[in-house]
Amino acid sequence: MKITPSLLGSLIALSLSGCNSSDNSNSTVSTSTIKAIDGYLANASVYIDRNSNNIADENEFVGVTSERGELTIDSSQLTHPIIIKAIAGQTYDLDKGGRLTQSYELMADTSSTIITPFTTLAKINDITMETLAAQLGYDTTLINSDYVKAKETNATAEQVHLLARSSMTTLNDTVVNSIKNKQVITQGVTTINNKVDELVNAGNNLNDIVIDASGNSIPMPPTLTRYLADTTLYQFSTNEFWFEHDLYSKMVFKDNTLTATTSQGEHIADLPISITNNTYTAKGTELEEEFIYFSHDFSLIVTSDGAMDFATTDASIIDENTNTVNFNFIPATASMFQGKEVYWLIDDAENSPTANVSLIEFSFDEIGDTGRYVNGNIKGGFTWYINADNQLTIVRDSEAKDWIFQPVMTNDDMIVSVMRHAPLEAHKYSRIPMFIINNKDLAESLKQEWIK
Repeated sequence: MKITPSLLGSLIALSLSGCNSSDNSNSTVSTSTIKAIDGYLANASVYIDRNSNNIADENEFVGVTSERGELTIDSSQLTHPIIIKAIAGQTYDLDKGGRLTQSYELMADTSSTIITPFTTLAKINDITMETLAAQLGYDTTLINSDYVKAKETNATAEQVHLLARSSMTTLNDTVVNSIKNKQVITQGVTTINNKVDELVNAGNNLNDIVIDASGNSIPMPPTLTRYLADTTLYQFSTNEFWFEHDLYSKMVFKDNTLTATTSQGEHIADLPISITNNTYTAKGTELEEEFIYFSHDFSLIVTSDGAMDFATTDASIIDENTNTVNFNFIPATASMFQGKEVYWLIDDAENSPTANVSLIEFSFDEIGDTGRYVNGNIKGGFTWYINADNQLTIVRDSEAKDWIFQPVMTNDDMIVSVMRHAPLEAHKYSRIPMFIINNKDLAESLKQEWIK
């Protein structure tokens, strides 16, 4: 037999494999699968709190959760508490579409493989799960288990799921901060629990709402499957070159099909689509688009070619007869900015087809009309005011051109705006949407998705 280099390598590998098997035949590694649940939390960061300081230290990171909120770890790690970092713009909750818009941390004590808002409430209040269950009026086993899966066979699990996802909204960005604010959190959870009981007694549907700490029922953002079941989106690029080139596309989704019409008159009808989590794929094509953010009014989409598109259900901004996009202006107010740090996300490529994504931090002082901005390595000061046309005007130190922002859509997460420079562009507004985002994690994650 001729011994070739590849055959020799195979023989050596087999020999070494046999030796390892013999030497380690009596040693096995025991593993456990942990699960992070609000709904199932995918792409959340997992930390083992080995020094028990309630902080997700960098050297305690062990991985990220799967599409089902799971991560397999060495069972010996369960002798320490577990912290889950749900990160805005990175983590997504399978209960609803898009990625999280606010960061928060969950925690569970030693030996627990299920990490939920309930285990977190027990931990921050230093009580057992049995005590927490008694306070909430539910069975310990149910609140200490996969209550999402339990809904298949246990009617009470639907109430527990609503209580869990609503209680999550009371938690802070870190466990340490939740411990500091545990009294406020506990009061909020009590209010939410009472509201759940009220809704159950009234026979209300519990699946599509979240209850806030004041006891108000709020519609929950739908999953992408429900969102695209029967909707029309107007979609266009956030890059000026491609916006001017393509203008917009009208995307009609219905019964798992897509009918697309471009402003240039191109038309594709009844294209079958499949949906997985936050991404839809048009069968038989290269079209695959992920909704990394969406609300009831507008969405941000990473397209097949890696661009960032803006999509809205608001048909009033589109004139299909003239193929123009004209946003409806809404007034800017001082309360949108005073005392806040916001993050301006923009494609600054101007006439280039290649995105030049910038993320600029603005810090508005609590009192007065001054602030600071950071744009990469460039830092400076500014003054600001709301002008007579109800627009935000920023006057940068030592800069010839002012920035004037005109809000066109807004929600709790961000302000969508168009802008112009003054005095050089006294009447010219860019039609390209740009985003003034309230949460730093969300802004940075959206930027990373945009540029990757």
